[in-house]
Amino acid sequence: MKLYELSDSYRLINRRIEETEGDETGEDIVLKAALDSIEDAIENKAQAIIIMAKEWEAEADALKEEQDRLAKRRKALENRAEGIRKYLLSQLVLASLQKLKTKLFTLTVNPAKDSVVVDDIELLPAEFVRTKKEPEKVAIKKALEEGQVLQGVHLETGQPSLTVR
Repeated sequence: MKLYELSDSYRLINRRIEETEGDETGEDIVLKAALDSIEDAIENKAQAIIIMAKEWEAEADALKEEQDRLAKRRKALENRAEGIRKYLLSQLVLASLQKLKTKLFTLTVNPAKDSVVVDDIELLPAEFVRTKKEPEKVAIKKALEEGQVLQGVHLETGQPSLTVR
């Protein structure tokens, strides 16, 4: 039986037991035995599902580690490429070569561009400062739970969660 079928059967048998509670019939004993049997089957299915989930999580962790390793390697190669380009640029500047043609490439030394360096952001006029507006969700939740009415927000109940120990 599939887990959803077991869950449905468990719910139906449990409801039937509640309906016949107090009736001292043989049906009550049979239903409780069936309920125990289904509960055991649900436990086995749940255990198998958690084992499967843990295997996938372990594989995902291994992939994450490999991804991190490859990202470090990529970064090292990017740094090498940048370093050798800077070396070439410095040598072209030193030799006063503005343009150099090779069989495969044409290299051009471009003049330096101005960039803004902010020494003290507090001294800048407001029109030159960006302000990021973010909601304080913890404070908003607390206010809503205390009964305060706020426009543009509401509380929403999320999905139940599963804890595995």
